[in-house]
Amino acid sequence: MARSEWAAVGVEDDIRDALQSVRARRPDMAVRRELLRMTASIGVAFSFVGFPCASKTEADLCVDLVRTAGGERLPITPVVMARAVISDVESVADVQDRAGHPVLADIYIPTSAIRARVEDWSLADMLQRLWAACDRARQLGVAFRVAFEDSSRTSPADLEHALETATATHASCLVLNDTVGVCLPDDAARHVAFTVKDLRRRGSTMTVAWHGHNDKGLALANALSAVEAGADLISGTFTGVGERTGNIPLEQLIYLLAENGSTSFDLAALLPLCAAYAEALGGGVTDNAPIVGRDAFRTATGTHAAAIIKARAMSEELNDLVYSGVEARLLGRRHEILIGPGSGRAAVASVLDAVGSDPGPEDVEGVLALCRESATCIEDPADVLKALNEVRHRQADGSYRR
Repeated sequence: MARSEWAAVGVEDDIRDALQSVRARRPDMAVRRELLRMTASIGVAFSFVGFPCASKTEADLCVDLVRTAGGERLPITPVVMARAVISDVESVADVQDRAGHPVLADIYIPTSAIRARVEDWSLADMLQRLWAACDRARQLGVAFRVAFEDSSRTSPADLEHALETATATHASCLVLNDTVGVCLPDDAARHVAFTVKDLRRRGSTMTVAWHGHNDKGLALANALSAVEAGADLISGTFTGVGERTGNIPLEQLIYLLAENGSTSFDLAALLPLCAAYAEALGGGVTDNAPIVGRDAFRTATGTHAAAIIKARAMSEELNDLVYSGVEARLLGRRHEILIGPGSGRAAVASVLDAVGSDPGPEDVEGVLALCRESATCIEDPADVLKALNEVRHRQADGSYRR
């Protein structure tokens, strides 16, 4: 059953966080521009482009991307990070001025006791800095939101104090962060629900965003729980790449939002975007990744392949669903049958037909026998033809017996 509340949820691509992966390569400016265009065209509402006070190079990159978004009228809002420090906010204002187009400042403070202990600061001091930074943003004409780093490890009492200050700043959005991926889904739901209830009690209309990490393998599950509890925006990365074990995989999130009623996204663009994203950052899309992985819609299992072949003759919808919970055609993809040690006759006959070999019963039996002797699947059509030619050669010289 579709969840109607999911249909209105927005998505943010935090490529800034993706680039914090120790495996990530920093793409050049032309590639970053193209990724921004692709991200906007798919229906993503926000792109977290960088942290300008980190370096001159980073500031120049932010200017270029903000100028690209504004100058090309891309339907995406560029987000630029600032600590709750006056000079950081002024760096964001400088980006906005140089680009000639508006940005959204993400002004953040850590709120957890563990960060306060390590850094030797107090929450009260952080909240004073937050107020001053937001006030400076207002003076400079910079739109801003407030983010609580490590909010998932912040006590309810401290979170209440932080929310009181955040409400008083009149920020447009509050971002909750499961910075080290500590949450279980129930924790994420409680954290968001507590925040939403507190904000509404104070009369605030601030939207609530969720950004979570994947340290326990629960980033996506936590994001969905956050949505159920009232989050308006989910921040993650394509392919889930990011610091340590990564972030919420946006391609999976987007598919699920679309499946539950959202019409904001171009699902067929997910695969090319993820491929471009992975190539730009120097990685790759994992073969078994849901939605965009090479093997997401492939099988060589005999009974499964046989059912898919029967379903395909009936309708594309049945073809998609008989052995998959994801509709491949919505993604511009199609189920693919391979042959290997676990294949049956139907799969072998189908694959031989697909390579245009006009197979007879002896061909099917011969290739099936070769498959069952093999240690792996045969993926390349050229290798399928090679196997068939070997069978026919054996048939011709009498070395093959059925």
